[in-house]
Amino acid sequence: MDIENKFAALLEVCSKLAMEVRPERLGGSGGGICKLKGKSIVFIDLDSEPELRYDRLVADLAKIPQIDTIFLLPEIRTDMERLD
Repeated sequence: MDIENKFAALLEVCSKLAMEVRPERLGGSGGGICKLKGKSIVFIDLDSEPELRYDRLVADLAKIPQIDTIFLLPEIRTDMERLD
């Protein structure tokens, strides 16, 4: 599965977790997840390479306790274990 399809699957996971997704130009950092006024916001860095965006989001989602209760594609689960 290519990186764009895996990233799209991660965005679906964010939706299931009621996270707001914001594409922004952040200078190439890859983005990440933060809490803002009690709400989880996913910043997607439009200036970064797709691989970096994916790796950052996988690593951040791995830290969320309820991620174990959500179905993830096996390829994504493997990447999550690799990056955690």
